[in-house]
Amino acid sequence: MSSTQPLLEVKNLQKHFPVSRGFWGKKAGTVRAVDSVSLSINSGKTLGLVGESGCGKTTAGRTLLRLIEPTGGEVLYRGTNILKASPAELRNYRRKLQIVFQDPYSSLNPRITVGGMLKEILQFHKIVPVKQISDRINELLGIVGLAPEYAHRYPHEFSGGQRQRIGIVRALAVEPEFLVLDEPVSALDVSIQAQILNLLKDLQKRLSLSYLFISHALSVVDHIADETAVMYLGRVVESGETSRVVSEPLHPYTKALIAAVPRPDPSMRQIREPLAGDVPNSMNPPSGCHFHPRCPQARPECSTWIYNLKEMPDGRKVACNLY
Repeated sequence: MSSTQPLLEVKNLQKHFPVSRGFWGKKAGTVRAVDSVSLSINSGKTLGLVGESGCGKTTAGRTLLRLIEPTGGEVLYRGTNILKASPAELRNYRRKLQIVFQDPYSSLNPRITVGGMLKEILQFHKIVPVKQISDRINELLGIVGLAPEYAHRYPHEFSGGQRQRIGIVRALAVEPEFLVLDEPVSALDVSIQAQILNLLKDLQKRLSLSYLFISHALSVVDHIADETAVMYLGRVVESGETSRVVSEPLHPYTKALIAAVPRPDPSMRQIREPLAGDVPNSMNPPSGCHFHPRCPQARPECSTWIYNLKEMPDGRKVACNLY
């Protein structure tokens, strides 16, 4: 991690959802979707957040932007806790902190053209004078590789890859510093995935952007992220420089994720560490280390003791009794 102040720092972020049952809505339990997650993202860098479906990574991304109100914790943007911001202050932060959603089609208004959508954004936030809006729309479309005439089309007239570019340009319209990228390529063909990833890397260099890149695929995160945090049932179990996390994973869960990545060369033999059992119910997670029922290296104390992230000599952090 850099010694300078991070652009965005998340401290012990929590999001708990109450679960009700029956006609009277009696509380039946609580889903701890995000359970004391801490992250740090430096200016111009990308942090990958990975884990299985249901681990809480998307909830974490939306909660730190206050698209979902948190249960607890802090989110410091340039040293200021935005979770305490008033509605008027939050509107200003919205310009600097944006999100690109996983499904580009459902996140776009089908009744408005691309140009109309961008015009609304530019007018509301007063990004440019009214007379310059049309030129600015054409410029924004060009940034993501779309022709100016696409401004007159509706979302259903585009391919999946083109719609994702529209989702990206919508986020860029307010000139942000930080983007949450929520599984931005998971719904796309492999060849289109590569195009979008290369576009995101190019935009980061040109516009000095910082990213939180959420994905279930470590192979994708390895391509774009400087650092990676691995989540399991609402907790971060390992974090550090992406190349080290991928090549020398420490936590047994990270090792299992790496082993599950397909290899393009059939002659390469893999020693897999299969995970036992199914993903636990997030409303009633295992005690102690949440991963211990499926861990091939679990010890008796893992069922009772909650392990906090411990910093290793190489700067990585891991929450496991093996270390």
